[in-house]
Amino acid sequence: MTTSSTAAGPNPAATVLRSGEKRIRGAIRFGGVLLAIAVGLALCTVLLAAGLTGREPSPWILPALVIPCFVGIPGVRLIQRARRQQRTFVAVDDTGLWLHNSEGRGLIRWDTLAALAVQRSTGGNGTPPSTARSLDLCPKDTIDRDEPVLWVLVRDEEPLRPGIPRLRYRMSGPAGSMVDPLIDAVRQHAPASLWAGEFEREPGYDSGPDHEGHRARTQGRTA
Repeated sequence: MTTSSTAAGPNPAATVLRSGEKRIRGAIRFGGVLLAIAVGLALCTVLLAAGLTGREPSPWILPALVIPCFVGIPGVRLIQRARRQQRTFVAVDDTGLWLHNSEGRGLIRWDTLAALAVQRSTGGNGTPPSTARSLDLCPKDTIDRDEPVLWVLVRDEEPLRPGIPRLRYRMSGPAGSMVDPLIDAVRQHAPASLWAGEFEREPGYDSGPDHEGHRARTQGRTA
């Protein structure tokens, strides 16, 4: 059905797509600023506690080190999350759709799919209303919903048509995001016979990956 990190990788003619590189760089810079502020606060606190600023040393200042922690820990987490996103990209070739992330490499082969569909919704409280789109890849057979790389794409919904499983893969995002060029790339590389059409959905139809269920089923061994 799918192939994990043992797969050879996409061919040279593959279309490669990365998500939000500008946003990722901004997150790394902001995380660095938070870390710098935390280090500065920690240094000032230690100097005050040691009496190196010309004032009387005070051990009561040391508990104030908790303040730099409140600033620095979010900075570290922000940088870590951005670094993971830097290693994430999607490639599309004549074999299938490849997902590369911090867990490895996964492949959804075209010959394992029963259908491809585009879903979209328009709504929300914004002006103008927001538009979301998704690419759904519906397998012929049951899939491993907790496969280490591809589980983040798995959704459980009513099948597009009778005879195919509920579990499917989905890549979604707002209009103008990476999903739009991804759909174009899949139309270029995937067999035309797989396309089932485009469907209108209710706003908020995509609830995202089942993080809680995944942790429970894998007993916390993966994120």
